[in-house]
Amino acid sequence: RSTPKARRAVTVRAGTVDAAAALGVIVPGFRRVMVTRCLFSLYDIVDVLLPVIGPADVAVSTWTMSRLHMERVRRLLDEGRFRSFVLILDRSFPTRQPQYAQELREVLGNGLDVRLTKTHAKFVTLGAGDWRIVIRSSGNYNQSPRLENVDIDDDGEIYAFFRAIVDEVVERVPAGLDVSGSASQAAWVSLWPAEIGRAHV
Repeated sequence: RSTPKARRAVTVRAGTVDAAAALGVIVPGFRRVMVTRCLFSLYDIVDVLLPVIGPADVAVSTWTMSRLHMERVRRLLDEGRFRSFVLILDRSFPTRQPQYAQELREVLGNGLDVRLTKTHAKFVTLGAGDWRIVIRSSGNYNQSPRLENVDIDDDGEIYAFFRAIVDEVVERVPAGLDVSGSASQAAWVSLWPAEIGRAHV
């Protein structure tokens, strides 16, 4: 597919629990700039997009994740709606929320590609067919009713930028929830050391 013509962003004030209604019609090159009361989660947005774009390669960066959403991710993996899945969590997750960390092991299993690093970034990338979608949010992957912003773009350049960050984390950060603090810190220091402060135009 050729790069879709840029579309004017559709702005949405979403006070509904219905993510599909908030997103509206999904077409190639679509853009949404949303402010929500977080009555639906990032997962709910993904759940709306998947029937439109088909099975996707998915990456999620979030500060935390609840058991409910772990189970929903497991279901999508088992159904083949996620062709691949990478989860980036803040490295404090296993000690800050040990119960959730244990639930993550139980629900998603040892084969899941989990990476721990210093992160507060919340974003999702979905690549399926010609679709290259990025969701950026102030909210985590789980639901937490409060004012949040969400931006969604089907845009190859934005997707490539965020997916490159995911791929570098995967390359440099050891997999799993039991990485030592020293190994995690060394990986953190190695991330883009020459790129800090440099704008890409």
